[in-house]
Parts: sequence; structure tokens; C-alpha cells
Amino acid sequence: MSNAYIVMRPGFKDASSEVQSMLRQCLLTIQEASLSAEIIDEQFREHTADLTGFALKASGPVAYETLRPLMPKLQDDHPGLVTVQLVNETVDAEVNLSELQVAYFRKERAVDSKFVVHGDNCAKLTHSATGLVARSTWHRSRAANYKEALALMQSLLAARSSR
Repeated sequence: MSNAYIVMRPGFKDASSEVQSMLRQCLLTIQEASLSAEIIDEQFREHTADLTGFALKASGPVAYETLRPLMPKLQDDHPGLVTVQLVNETVDAEVNLSELQVAYFRKERAVDSKFVVHGDNCAKLTHSATGLVARSTWHRSRAANYKEALALMQSLLAARSSR
């Protein structure tokens, strides 16, 4: 089974409706191809519920090949508003861990309650040599978020070096 990642970052502040539209298009394409999807990172505007970015992991036998035709359409529908990147998962790419800055943080929309206390379980990896950032906020475990962010970072670095 192969994995493919779609990483979307906004080009300007007020692209929330475009981001949500793109997420819907991606999820619909994944569902139609009978692939599984997992949103591994969501970014929201401060103090609002406006989605400003996401990282989506698609899993299936032909995940990358299924999503590749969608990328030009997304770029054409929303030119300059967002940055969309599709990368194929690369598990054999080596990452020098000394070049990574690791930060753990609390999910933006996590609210403590009487019974649930949210910790700093989300992971953000920054590659100091290239400035690439990989985040994972999906899992409840810090270790699982770190592992997911590291897999995304490996894929981003492999995609960058293959250009």
C-alpha cells in the first residue's frame, strides 16, 4: 500500500473558504477512488474556526497516481490563493535528525474541561537547512504525531531533491 500527502498552505489570510473547498474536493476524489484518507494536520485562524491549511494523507494502492490529475485543477481553480503540494511517501529517504528542530505544541482548538486535559502532543518538525515544515496534529499520542510528521518530512525532502 502506498501513501501520498497533500499539503496546502494559504497564500493570504482570507483564503478559508477556498481551503475548505479544496479539502472537500480532495476528500471526494479520495472517496471515489476507494482510498482511505486521514487529515494529519489542520491549521485554524487564531480565535476562529476558519480553516487556513491542512495536510492530508491518502492511502491505497495507487494513491499518488489518483491524486496527481487533481493538482492542476486545484491550482487553476484557486490561482495564487493557496500553495498545494502533492508528494509520494518515501520511507527510505534519510533525514539527518540533527538538522531537525522539533517542537511540541497544543492543538489550536483544544479546550481543557473538567474531565479532559489536553497536553502538548502535536508535533512540528522544521528542517533547518531547507526551512521545510511538517506538522501532525491528528493523533492523541505525541510519539504517533512525531512519527507521522517525520514521514511527511522524509517525503517532502525526497520530493525537493528529485526536482
